Amino acid sequence: MMKLIHKSVLITGGVSGIGLEAVKQYLAEGMKVFICGKTASKLQDAKQKYPSITAIPCDINLDEEVYNMKQLINDAGGIDILHNNAGIVTVYDLAYTGNRIASITRQEIETNYLATVRLKALFLPDLMRREEAAIINTSSAVAYLPATFIPNLFGFQSCATFVHHFVA
Repeated sequence: MMKLIHKSVLITGGVSGIGLEAVKQYLAEGMKVFICGKTASKLQDAKQKYPSITAIPCDINLDEEVYNMKQLINDAGGIDILHNNAGIVTVYDLAYTGNRIASITRQEIETNYLATVRLKALFLPDLMRREEAAIINTSSAVAYLPATFIPNLFGFQSCATFVHHFVA
């Protein structure tokens, strides 16, 4: 089992929910924690709550921002764990969404699917050079269960299923 003390982790979407709880747990294990997010105020809130973290503004859907984030992380010694946690879900009524359905679904696919692929591809060569390393992908139970309570989750459900099964 990997010893976490003195290891470092990047948590995407580490500003709230599961990501912020992961921050707390990783810090309790003695880890160096990097988080990224695209909302400055949420990054500031997380940093205020956990002053020892490194909070990096980054939209994981934008290549240039992801490359800049990776450079900052590399300059600080790199990471041992990539925790892909960022995700979005949009609940909508198809009858009232009209032509916005394509842009809503595209954004879900870019964030929940393509960003996971992008980050894994970018960090994997560095992680493979580490003595111990890991990639953690936060997924959703929607990957297993049809979300019949919210009928219009096809984009999110497809992405959750992919992320759940996406391994090296």
